[in-house]
Amino acid sequence: MKEVESKHPPGVIGIPMATHARYTGVFYDLDALHVPLGTKLIIASGVNVAYNCNNIVKAMTPEHEWLWILGDDHRFEPETLLALLARDAAVVVPVVCRRGAPFQTVLYRVASTEHGSFLTYSWGDLTRHFPNGGVGPVDAAGTAGMLIRSHVLAAVGDPWFDWGKTVSEDIGFCLKARAKGYEILVDTDQRLTHTTNCELLPYRDKSGAWNVAAQVGDYSVSLLNPSAEKGDPREFTIGRRSGESTWLREGRAPEIRDVSPGGENGTRDSVSSS
Repeated sequence: MKEVESKHPPGVIGIPMATHARYTGVFYDLDALHVPLGTKLIIASGVNVAYNCNNIVKAMTPEHEWLWILGDDHRFEPETLLALLARDAAVVVPVVCRRGAPFQTVLYRVASTEHGSFLTYSWGDLTRHFPNGGVGPVDAAGTAGMLIRSHVLAAVGDPWFDWGKTVSEDIGFCLKARAKGYEILVDTDQRLTHTTNCELLPYRDKSGAWNVAAQVGDYSVSLLNPSAEKGDPREFTIGRRSGESTWLREGRAPEIRDVSPGGENGTRDSVSSS
């Protein structure tokens, strides 16, 4: 991670995972990620995602004013975190797609514990509701790339993430946060890649419609509308970095590891930002 001078306070980047990381891409991208001074990286492995996320929150200290949750199967641009922080939102997420067909969003127009009622945003919904990009409210979202302010975590309380009878841990957190009066926002100008056998990157085509590109090395194809014209070629650079879709063979013990910049497992690399 590259610490930068900015107006943003320090926080924690948390990666909940199993006993070992599935892909190395997230670590390549972390090397280039611009973060506020004092930002800490915590990797938690253990029983399940909810358990690991809760342990990450418990490891936060008073100077940490936000938590950014990443999976070991996510990729991002160097400025993604700072862009999300600049929204000054209580809870905000980037646009992410699911790992499997039909590659839906992980954004919900309706989320309720009653009978497990959910209505996912379609890509068409996202195009219509956010024709010019920007930020807007959703009922709930997956935790992929979710940025949460510490005062929201304090209001929700332990357990922050847990599976209910009808809801998953991420939707459950969103419902708890909304019950405390906080909005869940999506920033449609920021995107995360989801890694599986290839890189899955949401993007807008030249007409402004959302699509999903499947990328392997220098090759990419649009999954939702294969004939769609692609936008700016820079939209398709993430999958070309080294290390994509590669198994990380090193096992990790089920414990929290502090690999913050300047710590035992990290290096400090400060740059200035405008």
